[in-house]
Amino acid sequence: PSTFMLYNLQLRIEIFIVKRLYWPTYLLVSSGCILTH
Repeated sequence: PSTFMLYNLQLRIEIFIVKRLYWPTYLLVSSGCILTH
């Protein structure tokens, strides 16, 4: 159970980092695609 909790914590941290880093980029790319289409 401890390893599962550690893995879950690591997964949450990775998701948090990905959201912080890639969400603005994804927003820019999606808005750019909407503008070009």
